Amino acid sequence: MRCSRWTRSRKMRRSFFSLMMVLACAPQESPSETPKAPETAGSATVVGTVDGQQITAAELQNRVDAQVAQFRVAGRKVTATFEQNTRRAIFQFLVDQELVAQEGQRQGLAITDEELDQAIATFKDRFGSPAGFVKYLKTIQRTETEWREDHRSRLLRDRVLNKMVGEMVVEDKEVRAHFDKQPDRFLEKEQVRAAQILIPFEGATGPHGRLKAPHSATAISKETKAKTLKEALRIKAKASRPGVGFGQLARTEGKDHRAAAGGDLGWFPRGRQPKSVEDAIFAAKKDQVVGPIKSQFGYHILKLIDRRPEGKKSFEDVQQELHDELLRRKRGRARRGALSTLRAKAKIDIFDTSLKPNESQPTLPSVKKRP
Repeated sequence: MRCSRWTRSRKMRRSFFSLMMVLACAPQESPSETPKAPETAGSATVVGTVDGQQITAAELQNRVDAQVAQFRVAGRKVTATFEQNTRRAIFQFLVDQELVAQEGQRQGLAITDEELDQAIATFKDRFGSPAGFVKYLKTIQRTETEWREDHRSRLLRDRVLNKMVGEMVVEDKEVRAHFDKQPDRFLEKEQVRAAQILIPFEGATGPHGRLKAPHSATAISKETKAKTLKEALRIKAKASRPGVGFGQLARTEGKDHRAAAGGDLGWFPRGRQPKSVEDAIFAAKKDQVVGPIKSQFGYHILKLIDRRPEGKKSFEDVQQELHDELLRRKRGRARRGALSTLRAKAKIDIFDTSLKPNESQPTLPSVKKRP
């Protein structure tokens, strides 16, 4: 298999900033020497080194600019203090990224092009279309080539740290204790499982049948409403015939992204669906077909598949979920410990005094992005 030479990534997708926020408020290892003034290497200003590998001011500032822009797009207030904390946290991320890369080289670990291609294909599928991925790249201010190397870096980070921490084990008694400590967490409201056939108003769905933002009722003409209702009544008549499978009908007649799954909406409590849809399906009897029900998206034909009364999930219902949750926590602590070990062994020089670790700086707020 082909294997590309690993080069230090310039930015990472949202996973890098999730880690960065943790680093922003966590105690850090001290640099090996007293901070100095920034140095220069050729035409580049060097703000720090990790065992001799340079981190440049340009690389750092590019990342900071992109991250601050994302905060502003999200409506966050960006103060000078906030930007400096962001800059310091991103610098610490770059240090850790270099430490992981060097450890990967020592252990002979790398991400092959084939592995990278497979991981990227899976990631892109989550956007539904090439245009969605292009929009994502614009949001994070990265070219596809840059982002590809970012992704390689993330995969390498996982591989190196997972090898360092080894296998994590969560005992059954730990899971049980975790369940017993939070008795109110698993209380559930009444839920229903339903399927639908949606006949949307024109323009209510985007690529792959994904619903767009709710339509204004006044924006839909009487002619459009009448045409859509006529089609809905036709399909409702078919759905009401004996022996007709609702799921198969949803696959052939449904116009939203759930049609391919037989219109299955899964389990949901009140408050998850448009009010008109919710009222109709919660009032229905098991296996009853109701509708057409008008919402801001169009007309819905609904079938109640099952109903779950209000109650509490049993330990057996949530055992796997809690096990996985505890495993993630345990692995996260171990990975943070592994990073601390790498920092302690490395010679880290910081030439820009404003980047010196600040143990008291606050956690930076997150920006939620797709996917």
